[in-house]
Amino acid sequence: MPTKSMNEPNPGISLQHLVFSQAMFTDELLHYPWDGDGIAKTPYMVEWINQDPQNLRQMPDRFKWSIKRPNQLFVAVLKSENKTHRLVNAELSDRLN
Repeated sequence: MPTKSMNEPNPGISLQHLVFSQAMFTDELLHYPWDGDGIAKTPYMVEWINQDPQNLRQMPDRFKWSIKRPNQLFVAVLKSENKTHRLVNAELSDRLN
C-alpha cells in the first residue's frame, strides 16, 4: 500500500476514518524529529506538522463545530438532569422527614 506524503494536499477526511484508521500514521509522521525525549524531564513537545491529516488547525470550522455541538448538547442535558435529580431528592427528603 503506498503511503501518502505529508506534502500532498489534505483531502476531506471523514471523522470515522480520522478516529479508527491506522492508515493515518504515515512513515513521515512516525519518524518525524520531535523535540524532547518522551520522558518526565524532557517530554515530547506538541507540534503540528503542516500536512498531517489529523492537524486540527487545518480542519474546516464546520467539521470542528460538528464535533463540538453534540458535545455541548450532551453537557446541557446532563446538567439539566442533575438539577432535576437534586430538586426531586430535596422534595422527597422534605416529605419523608
